Amino acid sequence: MSEIRTPSSLKWLIDKRARLVGRISKLEKVNAQTIERLCSRITKLEQALIDARQELAHEKSVIPALLESLKADLRALDRSMSMHDIEIDPAIIPSINTQEAPRFIHHGDITRHIYKYLTQQKSRSASSLEVAVYIATHFSLQLTDQEFLTFKIKIRHRLKDLMHQGRLIRLPTPRRAHSVWALPTDPDAPKPKWLATEFQKGD
Repeated sequence: MSEIRTPSSLKWLIDKRARLVGRISKLEKVNAQTIERLCSRITKLEQALIDARQELAHEKSVIPALLESLKADLRALDRSMSMHDIEIDPAIIPSINTQEAPRFIHHGDITRHIYKYLTQQKSRSASSLEVAVYIATHFSLQLTDQEFLTFKIKIRHRLKDLMHQGRLIRLPTPRRAHSVWALPTDPDAPKPKWLATEFQKGD
């Protein structure tokens, strides 16, 4: 039986087709990887935008209230000083710069440690006060009573944001009690992708 020889023209077509299939396969793979990488980048940028907007809202709402409270304390001190026999002009007292520790923690770090603390609890729930104390202790924040009050408000705002996003739930509590927050029990509820792996990176 004689061997059937493949014409050179057909060989060229076969080779051409094989090369096109390889190029198409490679392009499809690279395209899928590029889309996945860009989608991941967009997700991170969107989260960064959300964090920035929340931080802006904090600066516009909480900080002015804190400033007014501090200025009221300052006016009260000035009045107390004016009652002493020795006259001192408060305006000549130089200021002492203090570290505003509550603002040194990024929203992303706050979110991660909210989840970390809740996952450590047997009930997977905790009050806003407990969360604030945990985070302040974890970051070794040296806070005055007023600073801790401001910090606790910041934590409560973040907890509310996570609740509105469906990432936390608020449990019923008696009136005037601290709000209690818990991880969703619904397995289909949205959760951060890093929830299962973030804590493996260490503190």
